[in-house]
Amino acid sequence: MGMPISSYAVLSALADGRDSYEMETAQRALRPFNLFAFIVHDPEAHPRFHGVLARQFDRLDFVTGHRLLFFALVDPPVRWLDHGNGRDYYKLLARSGEADASWEAGELLNPKHAPVSADKSITAFSLANALRIPTDDLPCIVVTQGFQLNRFVWFRTSHDHVEEQLIRLGYFAERSDRPMSEVSQDWSEIDLCSSYGEESLSNSLAKALSDALSFIVARTGWRKALNQARDTIARLYATIDRLKTASGEVMSEEVDRLCICLVSFLAQLNKQELPSLDEFIAIRRELLEADSFQILRTAHKVFDLLVSHQLNELVPRAEGELLDFTPGVICLAKVFEKEANLSVVHWARRELGVSLPQYFNKPQPGLIATVTPSMPGGRKIDLNMGCRGKWLPPGIGQSELACQKLSSARLPTDWAPTNWHLLLSLWKKVREKRNEAAHSELMDEASLLEVKLALQQMADDRVFERFCRMKQEYRGAASAV
Repeated sequence: MGMPISSYAVLSALADGRDSYEMETAQRALRPFNLFAFIVHDPEAHPRFHGVLARQFDRLDFVTGHRLLFFALVDPPVRWLDHGNGRDYYKLLARSGEADASWEAGELLNPKHAPVSADKSITAFSLANALRIPTDDLPCIVVTQGFQLNRFVWFRTSHDHVEEQLIRLGYFAERSDRPMSEVSQDWSEIDLCSSYGEESLSNSLAKALSDALSFIVARTGWRKALNQARDTIARLYATIDRLKTASGEVMSEEVDRLCICLVSFLAQLNKQELPSLDEFIAIRRELLEADSFQILRTAHKVFDLLVSHQLNELVPRAEGELLDFTPGVICLAKVFEKEANLSVVHWARRELGVSLPQYFNKPQPGLIATVTPSMPGGRKIDLNMGCRGKWLPPGIGQSELACQKLSSARLPTDWAPTNWHLLLSLWKKVREKRNEAAHSELMDEASLLEVKLALQQMADDRVFERFCRMKQEYRGAASAV
């Protein structure tokens, strides 16, 4: 059964955890269902999928049964909500004379309570990051047995498979009352796009979703959403600061993830029309990976939000308190790191014997692909690490050392010595600022501008064009440049 319960109010009531009228009525409205599925997609990046979903909503509502509740969380079209007027559950709630039933009908079905995003792509990007879902695996279906739980499963989907996946989830909901922890072996029937994952969050799913949605609703001035957005900003900054004192690659990766999460949230607060991305960093969209481009344009929005002092109106700061540009520095460094990993680092992998394109962005079983830097005491750098079938690239500094060492014998094709040396010098600047951001208490605007300038100098020297040609070659695809 379909039901557009995208309401921030419902999710925030469930996330609150306190006994309240709102939480009680939200729970009662959801009680008939024992499985929930919601779809995270980017209407701009997945227009065909979005069209299928919008056109087939009535049919999907019918064929998925009565124990599965599915909905689209990212800006559902108003006409989806209008369908509820003729459905039995809506009529039941609407004609009930009880005050709590009218609250359910209003909060669950009123289009005015659905969060409306000014940027659908960033909304999808922020939700995926908040739930630890790789953006390469969008669109996806997130499945849980309850919003107040912290465990869920996600499945990649497509316009060809979404109907069948929802039908199978509907059958599963009708026939199984087992907890999700006991049914993982059954997920193969839903995994029709060969990509899925299981996640556990530190808080409930409702908390993660309402935190993300609060930034959309806060733009309307709703005090509850604004307060939650402020609390989320403070909590993320505090967590990032705490992780900066820890060491290890895992902690460093978590700092990166939280910074991207924070930036994607903040970007939705920017109410201004931005100038072209070329006026921030001029890199053509087609040269970048989809998530690299999304991080870049999100960082652009947040940079404008900070320097235009819009954030001061929403999150007042104490007199003399400086802005921390750590998330912006980390995000711009991540754009470079992602693009370098799939181009020059893959060149290094090929130099060490990795078969491409067969093992592009994947570990090659049984192959040792290590390089030892020339520096004294240098430790081996593994360019073939993997986890769950996915390649785990080294850190930005290790990749830099590996490429330095291997390029001393010969340069990659299409790279002149002057271009290569400029790349390495700018790589060093980005790496130093990224590592400083991961450990220093506070990063100023000058640090972000230094990383921004390094990326612009790379663009001016056509580094990203060379990266793109390398990516296409190693993927085994025709060049886009």
